[in-house]
Amino acid sequence: AYFGEQLKSILLDLLSETKVQTDNKEVKKKYAELMNGLKETLYVKRGTLYQVEKDGFSVTGYLKQKAALTLSFEAVGVLPKAASAQRTPRKPGGTEKIEVPTEVTHPQLYRELIAWRNAEAAKLGMPVYTVIQQRAVLGIVNQLPTDLPSLIDIPYFGKKGAERYGDQLLAMVKKYQKR
Repeated sequence: AYFGEQLKSILLDLLSETKVQTDNKEVKKKYAELMNGLKETLYVKRGTLYQVEKDGFSVTGYLKQKAALTLSFEAVGVLPKAASAQRTPRKPGGTEKIEVPTEVTHPQLYRELIAWRNAEAAKLGMPVYTVIQQRAVLGIVNQLPTDLPSLIDIPYFGKKGAERYGDQLLAMVKKYQKR
């Protein structure tokens, strides 16, 4: 009972709150695979702990329960592997909740830039990283550039990005600074 409660209170909360913001498809795929593996392990562990709590411990009972839970993980519909790799659907009207990484010094500006980037990418019908990469957004938010040369100096942004979106981004930064 003790270990079941520990798993429920600590790890399940962690799983529901953990999200990764990245433009890299391979990182997203690897993260989804690892999270699915962790969820499967938790499913099996909680099921075996419940069985031991209910029936008492026996090696054969434990191993049978563990095998049954492992085989039934996808069939039960707890979290099919295909679902973990799918994109989360966007809410209509662009009211998508934006997760803010912990290394962001200006979270409100970060949310505004990400919302702008998502809208711009949707308007162009392109992936968001083609508008501006995640690392460039973090650089803008943390450095707060005030002119084009300082904007160009931000890693992963460059001259082409400044030509296309520099004025808009600088205006957003200046508006944020005034507030």
